[in-house]
Amino acid sequence: MTEAARILFVADGATWIWRRIPKLIKSLGLLEEKVQQLIDFWHAMEYLGKIAESKSLTGSRKSRWLTTQKKRLWRGDRGSGR
Repeated sequence: MTEAARILFVADGATWIWRRIPKLIKSLGLLEEKVQQLIDFWHAMEYLGKIAESKSLTGSRKSRWLTTQKKRLWRGDRGSGR
């Protein structure tokens, strides 16, 4: 891995995964400039659908919430999920 031109980490957006990446980079001896991080958009959307259901959102409220979250993901916003 240390000889690779680029290293790509892919995950569904769970913060517990992203918080571990810096330590992993350091322990593997990787150069920060070679590392890229990518959210698996469709996997993340699947989880957002489950969250919407757990919040008991229905109809247009559910649709608006999911649309908002989808736009946030496209912008690269991995925030709290407001």
